[in-house]
Amino acid sequence: YEASLEKGIFLISLKDRTKKEVRLKLEEKYRNKAAILRAIEKLEEFGYLNDLNYAMSYIEGRTYGKNRISYNLFQKGIDKDIVEKAYLALEEESEENVEDVKLEKLIEKKGKKVNVNNERDEKKIKEEQKLIQYLARQGFSLDKIFKKLKEYKENYK
Repeated sequence: YEASLEKGIFLISLKDRTKKEVRLKLEEKYRNKAAILRAIEKLEEFGYLNDLNYAMSYIEGRTYGKNRISYNLFQKGIDKDIVEKAYLALEEESEENVEDVKLEKLIEKKGKKVNVNNERDEKKIKEEQKLIQYLARQGFSLDKIFKKLKEYKENYK
């Protein structure tokens, strides 16, 4: 138990980790599952392991959309409700929709490719389609992408 607790503290000192990540790392090294679970509980008690805080810092540190972030966090062992709580907490803190802000920043960054005057220039239309596809791959929903692109075009004129 003590060895797995020390190893858990060491792993967390290297970088932020989720409960699942710490548990898997400890299971690679130690066989006693009960001791590992006890060590993880103790780490939570000390406040070293907190999936909600991990999710919040992960969301703030990435430029991905909600879908991709949710998927990545699910892969790391974080429930969808914790992801939702993290988004709500961040939105209360900043008083604005976190995903919308990220999407606006990406559109601003890549905005020179957007067909602002709705001209029939094939090259511009293709570039805008590529931008939409890129944003969709980043995990943003299509309806939000089209809404923000429309707003960007209106503000650009």
